[in-house]
Amino acid sequence: MQARRVAPTAAHAGRRCLTLALTAASFAIAAPAAAAPRVVDLDELRGTRVEIVGGVRLADAGAVLVATVERRGRGARTMVVRLRHDGTVVERFGRGGVATVGPSGGAALGVAADARGWRVVVAVRDRAGASRLIGVDGRGRLRAGFGRGGLVRLGATGPVALAARGKRLALASGPALTMLDARTGRVLAQGTAAGCATPRTAVLAEGGRLIVSGDADGTPGCRPSIALYDAATLQSTGAAAVEGTRALVLGLAGKRDVCVAQQAGDRVRARAVDPTRLVDGDPFAGAPALPAPDRLTGVAPDPGGGCNLLLARPSSGGRIVQADRAGSPAHVTALPRSFRPGVVFVCRSHVLTAGVRRSRGELVGALAVVARHRHG
Repeated sequence: MQARRVAPTAAHAGRRCLTLALTAASFAIAAPAAAAPRVVDLDELRGTRVEIVGGVRLADAGAVLVATVERRGRGARTMVVRLRHDGTVVERFGRGGVATVGPSGGAALGVAADARGWRVVVAVRDRAGASRLIGVDGRGRLRAGFGRGGLVRLGATGPVALAARGKRLALASGPALTMLDARTGRVLAQGTAAGCATPRTAVLAEGGRLIVSGDADGTPGCRPSIALYDAATLQSTGAAAVEGTRALVLGLAGKRDVCVAQQAGDRVRARAVDPTRLVDGDPFAGAPALPAPDRLTGVAPDPGGGCNLLLARPSSGGRIVQADRAGSPAHVTALPRSFRPGVVFVCRSHVLTAGVRRSRGELVGALAVVARHRHG
């Protein structure tokens, strides 16, 4: 797959002011503005409908993305992309860097992978509403030893959150929690999620902990949550105090701390925290409330200890906020208005945001590449 580079416009290149002015369509975050991002098309993710659904960073600083792509005259398919740390595709994965999995007409729900990317698991929902987990190896091939012929059937599910660590795979779907053997798909434990939140992210953290974050589901009195469970039994061990409507949590392989983020109205708070301290009062204590009228879409831990936030407008455009461990912004990058962001992750020297843009009369998956600022 050939990646095509798109030069930033002059208007984007000129955004080098030291602060961002507060307007209805921008963020008043007092931090230096980074240079305009470089946008690279992933031409295999091209069609009449393209949605970047999820991504996971690997230990080599590369990443795995999953997307739903529909092409004219064909049904939608789930596509998995393997990236190097610089955003280029790993050509030996699948065909030219892309593996197509699941049934025609299906839609991707999420993705998880072990630290090396040898065992990838994709959640897919078919056109009838039934969901399944699909096991893929490091070359993009179906893992026949996972479930039955590479599949574990789940039945009907809503939004899911997946996490992998070593030989374990955690799945949160609605109120159900399931721990599986990441190699075989065998169920190891089952449980029920605490609270009422819709699951968005999951982390298998050090010390045998499963952390699941979720949005308020619209039920009166329902609040977003960051809940902790014993990874062996899936019994609840507590929940963090969260405000607003959205909560996210994400960790890095080999790192103890996790990044937590919450959105309450037009304010976002985030910081790095030791998961053993999540339930000891307010995990966001001391973190500044950043003005953010748009939606908190993603959080990505920095290897140096900071947290990167993806704040997306309802249609397209948004901001990447590179913050330090305490949540104070160090650099802010405006994403092009033509770019609809989906997920964000940090590689060795770049912050990569995977999203969708319009190109040559179609939609195409793309990466917005921003220099990583080692603020820690």
